[in-house]
Amino acid sequence: NENVIPMNFFDHIVRKDLNDKASRTMAVFDPLLIEITNADEEFSQELEVPLFPQQKNKGNQKYFFNKWLYIDKSDFRETAPNSYFGLTKDQMVMLKYAYWIKVEEVVYN
Repeated sequence: NENVIPMNFFDHIVRKDLNDKASRTMAVFDPLLIEITNADEEFSQELEVPLFPQQKNKGNQKYFFNKWLYIDKSDFRETAPNSYFGLTKDQMVMLKYAYWIKVEEVVYN
C-alpha cells in the first residue's frame, strides 16, 4: 500500500525535525548512586552543555559534576557481553560532557 510508511523512515523524519526544535536535557529514570573516589567531598565542577548540539549558538544549560553522581541502572552491569558499551567492572565509560569513570568497588545496601 502506498500510504504505508516504514517505521524506520518515519522515525528518521521525526528525529530530523525535532533536532532543530527540541532542546536536549539529561535525566536519570532508575538511579544508581556512584561515588567518584578520587574527588574531595567539596569537589564540584560546573559543566556547560549545549541545548542544541548541532547549533551551539542557541545556548547552554549547566550541570554540576560532584563527588556523588547518579547514573541510570541500565548503564551499569557487573558482567556483560563484549557488545555492551555501558559501565562494567572491566570497562570504563565516559560520562557525557564530563570524564571517564571506572568501577573500583561495587557496594550493595
